[in-house]
Formats: sequence, C-alpha cells, structure tokens
Amino acid sequence: MQAYTNRFNVAMNFDGSEVMINFFQSVPQVPEDAANAVVAEMPTENIPVANLVMTGQSAHNLLAALQGILNAPHENIEE
Repeated sequence: MQAYTNRFNVAMNFDGSEVMINFFQSVPQVPEDAANAVVAEMPTENIPVANLVMTGQSAHNLLAALQGILNAPHENIEE
C-alpha cells in the first residue's frame, strides 16, 4: 500500500535503541461555503498517514538507504 505524505516528525528514546517516525499529509481545509469564493490563504490540517517504530539499527539502515538513493546521480529519461 502506498500513501502520499508531505510532513513528518521523528523522535528517539533516551538510549537510542528505538526511533519513532510519524508521517502526515497536510491538506487544505476547504470551507463548505467556499465553492465559488477566492481565498488568499487556506488553513490546513495534518492527517496522520503512518506511525513507525523501529530499532535504532533499523533507523541507521533506513538512513543509509535514503542517503544512497538521494545522493545517487540521476539521469533524465525522456519518454
């Protein structure tokens, strides 16, 4: 299952043996009476998407995997 997320927070216990990552989706709160209105700034709400708890070692492995993906050279593929 895939879920879109655009916000997260991270916490670790005192001894570093467990890490918790909470993922959220920040979505606009559209008022019911705003069907045809133009609004300069719309308030948002954060909807929980997933809450993960992992060992400190798993968190290090996740960090290494993300760094490997994000630091790899990317080629532009034209369709």
